[in-house]
Amino acid sequence: PPPPPPSPPPPPPPSIMAVRAGPDKGKDGNPVVAAYVDLLGRKVENKNAFVVLSLGTVFMIGFSCYLEEWILKALVGFEFYWTMAFFELVVFAVITYALMLRGCGGGGG
Repeated sequence: PPPPPPSPPPPPPPSIMAVRAGPDKGKDGNPVVAAYVDLLGRKVENKNAFVVLSLGTVFMIGFSCYLEEWILKALVGFEFYWTMAFFELVVFAVITYALMLRGCGGGGG
C-alpha cells in the first residue's frame, strides 16, 4: 500500500498572530491576506499596531529624556552629561547585540 500523505504543518498560535483573507484581490488575482497582531489582548491590524507602537515609542523616549533631564538638573554639581550619554549608548548597544545573538532581532535571516 502507498504511504499515507504527510500531515500539514500546525497553524501558528492564535495569541501571537491571526491571519484572514481580506475582500481585496492582489495583482495576481488571489485574495490579499491581512495579518492581525495581539496588542495588549486586543486584535489590531498590523498597520494600525505599527502606528500605535511607533507613536508610543516616540512618546516614551521623549518622556524618558524629559525625566532624565529633570533628575540630572536636580543633582547639585553634576557635570558628567557626555559620560552619561556615552554610557547609555554603550549599554543600549550591548543589549541590542545580545538580543541579536539570541535571535530576537526580527531580521528573519
